[in-house]
Amino acid sequence: MSAILQTLAYLRMGVGASTYILPNQTLEHLTKAAPSSVEGVLVGRMFGARDFILGVSLLYAKNPEALKMALQMGLFCDLVDVGAGLIAWKNGMDRKGWMWVSGGSAFFAILGIYLLHR
Repeated sequence: MSAILQTLAYLRMGVGASTYILPNQTLEHLTKAAPSSVEGVLVGRMFGARDFILGVSLLYAKNPEALKMALQMGLFCDLVDVGAGLIAWKNGMDRKGWMWVSGGSAFFAILGIYLLHR
């Protein structure tokens, strides 16, 4: 397993676990605003669970086809997240928070594209 693949997997798992376990603190750090409702915390935890599972799927893919599918699913999620970030920025999201969230998603997408094409 390549170092880049392991890095992507562990970053996803770290972001996912921290967002699930400490949603207020993690989302405040990433977006500069903590969720203002129970529903906001729920959505944060759902995001956290998704990213954690995507990371685990990269580590435990048993064959090249499964790894390719895990990378494609992650890439799709990352691109959708970048799009959601652009919508949030257009609607007034803080620039630093937008850069952290959308920049992180774009970074994950770039790693995924690289890994899919090597």
